[in-house]
Amino acid sequence: MGNDTVRSPANWKWIVGSAAIGCAFLIFAFVFQSSLLRRPVLTETLVGVGTAFMLSGVLFFIEQRFIRQVSDVTTTVVASAIASEAKSLDLRFDELRERMEADLADREADLSETVSAIDVPAYATVANALARANEISAIRIFGVVVQGSKVPGQIQLTFQWATITADDSSQPELYIDLNSSPTSNDSNRIGPARFTWDRDASVVQMGATLRNYIQSDGDRSAYQSFDWALTLENFQLALKYAIDSKMRSASDPSLNGVLIELLTPQWALTDKGLECPSHDYLLPHTSFPERYGMRGALPNAPQTAEWEADRPEWVGPEEWRDLLRLGKRRFPLIEGPLIRSPELRPSTDSPQKS
Repeated sequence: MGNDTVRSPANWKWIVGSAAIGCAFLIFAFVFQSSLLRRPVLTETLVGVGTAFMLSGVLFFIEQRFIRQVSDVTTTVVASAIASEAKSLDLRFDELRERMEADLADREADLSETVSAIDVPAYATVANALARANEISAIRIFGVVVQGSKVPGQIQLTFQWATITADDSSQPELYIDLNSSPTSNDSNRIGPARFTWDRDASVVQMGATLRNYIQSDGDRSAYQSFDWALTLENFQLALKYAIDSKMRSASDPSLNGVLIELLTPQWALTDKGLECPSHDYLLPHTSFPERYGMRGALPNAPQTAEWEADRPEWVGPEEWRDLLRLGKRRFPLIEGPLIRSPELRPSTDSPQKS
């Protein structure tokens, strides 16, 4: 940077002119001193003026060199200071980047541990996992829906960690909504019914409560197909999908949208549509026909039974038919604000605090 400084040329005319005038005065002084007309006052005056002129030239020359040297030194010092500060900023930015990456890694590890804790299912582990999912908006405000049997849609359970919207003083509770989507008109529909998992109730007691309700409200096949352990396995897998996809850092297949319902270990309904992460497949929710009577639907909207989507070659016909049937229940999603506030409001408080 110092090499790029523009150097102003020395004013040699001034220097040489001052020296010449000074010499001339000194010569005149010498002439007067040597002549018969000695005038001490005039001689001293001439010597003083000549010396002053010569000194002014010398001083001007020295001053120019001094200014250039000071300028070079100043430029070098400033350039060094700027380079040092820039290097310091680089170090601080690198340090900030490392800290942010470390913080993100710690957060991902913590979330992963939260989901893994469901390996030992209990009120606290399930509620804590939902609270963390709500914290990063990994699931919809209506909770996450999983299957309670091996047949998708036969028994569906919605898990929510939430407070009552209309009561600001309410404490978060773990709610489980039970519902079903019959495969035919002859099937016996279960629910809808809402249960609150009591903090003191064990996971076995909660499962028994659900099983007893299905036994009294549903048919034999539904009762026999209900699998509480499978439900919790599906719940754990659903949150793993939802959280990993939201963090977008996992190498495993991820969802494009926010999870609504896990249909099978391979298929899910999200706010983007019907997804299969392992095949990076997405059927947009806007591809589904308008449901009869849905808000904003045309009076002559086609019945959903008339609609069919192209089946991927790696999906069987029966499986595809079931997937579309389950997708038609929710899609297309209604865009815009909600007609009314939901009854429950998601909570991010841990069960230990509430």
